Amino acid sequence: MEWKDPNLADPAFGDGPEWQAPELCLLSKTLVAVVEARTHSERSPRKAMLIPSRNNAYLDDLASVRCRQERYRSRKTSPGTTAFNHTRVLRMTINRREFIEGAGLVAGSVAVTGALALPVESAEQPTTRVPMTALVNGQRRTILVEPRTTLLDALREQLHLTGTKKGCDRGECGACTVHVNGRRVLSCMSLAVMQEGKRITTIEGLEREGKLHPLQAAFIEYDSFQCGFCTSGQIMSGVAMLQEARAGWPSAATADVTKPFAIADLSPREIRERMSGNLCRCACYPNIVAAVNAAAKQV
Repeated sequence: MEWKDPNLADPAFGDGPEWQAPELCLLSKTLVAVVEARTHSERSPRKAMLIPSRNNAYLDDLASVRCRQERYRSRKTSPGTTAFNHTRVLRMTINRREFIEGAGLVAGSVAVTGALALPVESAEQPTTRVPMTALVNGQRRTILVEPRTTLLDALREQLHLTGTKKGCDRGECGACTVHVNGRRVLSCMSLAVMQEGKRITTIEGLEREGKLHPLQAAFIEYDSFQCGFCTSGQIMSGVAMLQEARAGWPSAATADVTKPFAIADLSPREIRERMSGNLCRCACYPNIVAAVNAAAKQV
């Protein structure tokens, strides 16, 4: 049986409960929602009490509060509605924790609303681009790059040399390997602006007059790839490694570093050590070592 408040039509309250006027503060509405949530969670019901300025009328439960809300909404446009009385407040029997939760909801909503209205930070604004000129695969190329642009992004996005792959983007997998002045370099860890005037070679620049590099042909012959994502980095690293071995550079696997290193000393162990910076998720390492070993006898 629904409880009816005998004071709904009392002249002291006007035509409706002014405490539910639209000007009610956001905190009071939040506290009502907190009490309603506790009631739905099958806890002991919290009784709401309205202390008006006259007649000392009390609301015993939340259902009466809703009844007054509906009464106000249906009669708020009728003549004789009195103005909002700021002396009438809604007092809820809640504990300290519930009050803090309700206040936190209000503060959070205000903070989110304010954050959405913040202007765009200067970090998101376009930065100044600087020109960079380099000899890329035998051709002189000039591009405009941001100071923070990596060589990998400049090659792929501006020069459209997409043979160089972006794998880990942190210098661990070797898929982005290119040659800068004859040395193998991880392009994801190098800034484009630092390559001014240098000679850059990518996988697209290894072939000569339509003829593949011996290591490229060896990769095909020995089936040294599966998915192919790391293949360009493997080949670029292998070509530079062969040049390093021919120049007499030792490695951590070299038995005697006091003796000059020759290309004939390039054993499978040496190849594995020198190519250890290039990872292959398809585990084609035996075929890669075989291809490099075969190419070493041709170049």
